[in-house]
Amino acid sequence: MPDLLVRSFAPLLLAFQSCFTRPSFDSFWALTCAWILCSGRRSLTRVMQSAQLTGFKHYCSFHRFFSQARWNFDDLGRCVFQLLLPLCPEVLIGAVDDTLARKSGRHIWGAGMHHDPLRSTQKHPSFAFGHNFVVFSLQVALPFAPNKYWAFPILVRMYRKRQTNRRAPGKGGKLERKQTGQATAKQYRTRPELALEMIQIVASWIPQRMLRLLGDSEYAGQSISRHLPANV
Repeated sequence: MPDLLVRSFAPLLLAFQSCFTRPSFDSFWALTCAWILCSGRRSLTRVMQSAQLTGFKHYCSFHRFFSQARWNFDDLGRCVFQLLLPLCPEVLIGAVDDTLARKSGRHIWGAGMHHDPLRSTQKHPSFAFGHNFVVFSLQVALPFAPNKYWAFPILVRMYRKRQTNRRAPGKGGKLERKQTGQATAKQYRTRPELALEMIQIVASWIPQRMLRLLGDSEYAGQSISRHLPANV
């Protein structure tokens, strides 16, 4: 798999090696390279087909990577954070917001009806079925374009409505436990509460530096402002 991409890309992937066991890291390496090379819609099946990954591992191994393998979203996010930290100003700039990933199908775990901001107007709100993710991103200006900023996703939490939160987690529950470090299948939390958890995690990574936080009105209430760490 390393031969599929330029050799200079290898040190970047090796920075994430501590987040995985050896078998899981092999899958992570193969999937990342294949995802980059895949054109069009990047479903897991198309990603595997684009790079002929079934010759590297059985296709079930790549499905198990997301449902059963030993790795943690937050550990991966911290590695991304550490890679970006040298490019950040003294006062870091972060942002929180939620995004809708539209899905179709009756048996998709964690999905529900959510407000769709891209299709809504002021007079006609629109809703769509899918996953709603609350994302913490770090804003970084890269050396080749110092006057522009990119928002790099660092941490993510899935928001589930009360009615969908009561359902049994099934296989997807393992994924949610990886995100939060504990079983949360029956615990309902609002989007601001999920955002606050991620803000507190990032703030604990940089206790000696300040973090400036951006967000829209949903994330400007007292449920967040009263509980911000001292360096935010």
